[in-house]
Amino acid sequence: MSAATRSTTSPSATACTAAPARAWPARLEAHAVLGALVWRVSSIELAGEPVRKLNNVIWGMASLPVTVRTERQ
Repeated sequence: MSAATRSTTSPSATACTAAPARAWPARLEAHAVLGALVWRVSSIELAGEPVRKLNNVIWGMASLPVTVRTERQ
């Protein structure tokens, strides 16, 4: 078996190529939520320090405290 064949069938290669497909539902959900909030809130402000999730593969937040204001001016 050649090195090229082994690299395309390894579990890590499969995970890398499938990762974007698995991320779509989360991105679509975030887009829908933020799109709906635009029409319902007057501001979203950072309420504390963001805490990053410690992961070398996936970027994300363990917590992101925010304050949402609903009064319109």
